[in-house]
Amino acid sequence: EEDEAVAELSARCEAERKRSPISWAPISLEWVTANCQKKAPGIFYGLDFPWTAQMLEEFGPVWLTEAFHRAGTLEKTNRVTQIKIEKEIKVTAGNNA
Repeated sequence: EEDEAVAELSARCEAERKRSPISWAPISLEWVTANCQKKAPGIFYGLDFPWTAQMLEEFGPVWLTEAFHRAGTLEKTNRVTQIKIEKEIKVTAGNNA
């Protein structure tokens, strides 16, 4: 079982190494503030990116499942069934960017 897990991780790493490098350009707080309610594909996996906790909630478990599957974080046989937003801890660019 451990050998199988190591083989899966190795395959995932190899697939990531084969991807073209992604260029990252820093963005300002002003840019984030002006655009945080717009939907646009993310640069890593091409999925629309939820900028806020509300957007994440709206995108829902189906979106999060797809994001995890594309990243290779979650096995294709598994899925997210619920997103619970912690109301006392705000999800912001400051603590998640």
